[in-house]
Amino acid sequence: MSKFIPRKFNIPDKRPDKNVYTNISVPTIFIDKIKALIKSGEYGKLEQELINTPVKLFGSDILFEVIQSELTETQKINIINLIRKKGLSLNVLDENSMPLIYYSVKLQLYDITKYEITKRI
Repeated sequence: MSKFIPRKFNIPDKRPDKNVYTNISVPTIFIDKIKALIKSGEYGKLEQELINTPVKLFGSDILFEVIQSELTETQKINIINLIRKKGLSLNVLDENSMPLIYYSVKLQLYDITKYEITKRI
């Protein structure tokens, strides 16, 4: 009788890049970091964080934080555009079932309201 000899196989790692987050595994630490940057009004750091981090955002309330922040209107439009490129829709509702355009009209943000109307599909 022959004796069974186990062999070690080198199975290649076929996982995707470990630094890329999918829509399932967006860490809450990243969302909290983005919200903290929005609240503090640090536009440069916020823009760099959104550009450099490969994340797809789904179902987050970051857009509402941007609208209600102390950033200027052009900065808000740039951040909203970056967030849209990350996969977050403008049609998202907040916890009170209010759309984003409601807050931009309520706060009298003309340029953001115009941007939302033109980009809404």
